[in-house]
Amino acid sequence: HDLDVLVGFLPVIDGIDFIEVEAAMNPHNTRHTPFAALDGLLRGSGFHLAHIFQQKMEWKPGAELLLRRCNPLFVHGRLLDLSRSS
Repeated sequence: HDLDVLVGFLPVIDGIDFIEVEAAMNPHNTRHTPFAALDGLLRGSGFHLAHIFQQKMEWKPGAELLLRRCNPLFVHGRLLDLSRSS
């Protein structure tokens, strides 16, 4: 229910620095919220993907090469200096 929780926090989300969620990484994982939905909401709220923790592979026979879920960490853009070029 990570997406529902984030939607509930939208009125105060600008005051949050970091958000870590649990995300589905393939369409066969219907237990977790799809990464694309979480990423879209958070990017639209000024967050950027910073790191991916706890990657877990699919457990279904024949699908072991698929990433099942992970815990992406997002950081609010106000903490980043994106003006510098590499």
